[in-house]
Amino acid sequence: MAATGQTLANRPLLRRYLREATGMRIWILNHYASPPDRPAGTRHYEFGRVLAAQGHDVTIFASSFSHFSRREERLIPGERMKVESVDGVRFVWIRTIPQ
Repeated sequence: MAATGQTLANRPLLRRYLREATGMRIWILNHYASPPDRPAGTRHYEFGRVLAAQGHDVTIFASSFSHFSRREERLIPGERMKVESVDGVRFVWIRTIPQ
C-alpha cells in the first residue's frame, strides 16, 4: 500500500469499518422525542446529535403523533412507521394511538 501512496485511512470501506468498530449503537426510546422542526422538547435529539458527532450510531424511536398539535404529523395514512435522518440522528417514527 505504501507504493501506491494510499494509507488505510484513505479507503472508504475501511474508514466506515473503523467508525463502526469504535462507535456504539445507541437506541433512545421516548414517546415524545422531537427533532428541532417542531415546537417540542428536543433534549433527546440534541443528546443524539452530540453522540453522533462523536462517531456513534444513534437511533431515536418516537411516536409519530404530536401531543402538542393533537394530530398525526409524521406518517401518511396506511404507514405504520417511517425512518428519517436529522443531522446524523436516525428517527424511527412509529404510529401510536392517542388517548
